[in-house]
Amino acid sequence: MSGSDVGGAESGGTGRMEAEARQFGDDLQRSAVQAADVGKTKLSDQLDRGTSEIGSQARSLATVLRRSSAQLATERDGSTEAMRLSKGVAEHLERMGEYLEQRRGSELLDDAEQFARARPWLVAGAAAAAGLMASRLLKASSENRYLRSSREPTWQSPRPQPVSAEREAPLASGV
Repeated sequence: MSGSDVGGAESGGTGRMEAEARQFGDDLQRSAVQAADVGKTKLSDQLDRGTSEIGSQARSLATVLRRSSAQLATERDGSTEAMRLSKGVAEHLERMGEYLEQRRGSELLDDAEQFARARPWLVAGAAAAAGLMASRLLKASSENRYLRSSREPTWQSPRPQPVSAEREAPLASGV
């Protein structure tokens, strides 16, 4: 066997290994894409069910508010402002409930994305306000935890156990 025959055999083996590695990579990539599609589908289905349920609950709450508004109207105790307010809230809840029930999860995400693109400063301001509220909440709870921990030490010193009469007698005699 000459040196060129050995090189040819090695390159054939290397080429086969490269082809197998490429095939393995392609198979792995297809599997990853399929897994991502399955995950996306499941997430979308869960989002659809969740938003439909929230929409249904919003519409139920709107119905309750309308009933309370009607009850306020029959009582006529001078609470026309409360009656108008509850009617307005009920109408908004009804529209929001219908919107959530009719839209698919992907459509809701698209709408949220369009809203954020159209009003970036509003979204940034809302995020800043939410962050500020979260930091204040965490600070308040940490102060409470600190005050609690300073009054009640985390380590407990062992409490002296009462000495029984049998154990006390040898101690008193010095034995």
